[in-house]
Amino acid sequence: NEQCPAGEDIAGYMYLAAQGKFEEAWRLIMKENPFPAVMGRVCYHSCESECNRAEHDDPVSINRVERFIGDYALVHSIEIDFSRPEIDRSVAIVGAGPAGLTSAYHLRLMGYGVTVFDSSEHPGGLMRYGIPAYRLPKEILDGEIDRLSNIGIDFRMGVKIGESIAWEKISSEFDAVFVAIGAYQEADPGIKGMDKTGVVNALDFLKEVNCGKYPKMGKKVAVIGGGNSAIDCARVSL
Repeated sequence: NEQCPAGEDIAGYMYLAAQGKFEEAWRLIMKENPFPAVMGRVCYHSCESECNRAEHDDPVSINRVERFIGDYALVHSIEIDFSRPEIDRSVAIVGAGPAGLTSAYHLRLMGYGVTVFDSSEHPGGLMRYGIPAYRLPKEILDGEIDRLSNIGIDFRMGVKIGESIAWEKISSEFDAVFVAIGAYQEADPGIKGMDKTGVVNALDFLKEVNCGKYPKMGKKVAVIGGGNSAIDCARVSL
């Protein structure tokens, strides 16, 4: 549990899942994390490195169990239990990525009115535009985000603060603003020639692919790096 960056009660939902109480396990995850079906696919699952089952044979496949629980809830159309009284205050969320959506979720559960603004066409941020569909199918992401709409979170997409709407209007119409504009900045390798045609950053490339635009590629592609984004770029290119 301590290893989980999202603070999930891993021991608790593993216990419930072992008893076949999958909806209860899902609701326990949802106390902290509104995207179990997403995280069950893309999480780095460092919790497994701390699982003491490894002292006997192998760690429990916690991430696969979370994925199963998340998918179970989607297949069975299980909705978020929203029963808190409404609070007569509103919050604007600037950015519809993981941070913005998670903030919107927890604020809404507390009873606040929540409106999410984002310049993109669809919500999800890096979950949608930085991860290829083979790792995170769009219907899975849409299913998890649709639940947020169902509890009354308002999405205003295609809105760029400062252009489509003035910052002063946002700050005056809402009681609080949470700015979650993303972590898109990539490392600069400091190599000459990075500005040449045909040299692209991983996230820019993946965003184009996720938008259905396939950049012109030569017959051979070199990928610099060996992390998740690098492997995604290599596989998408192939």
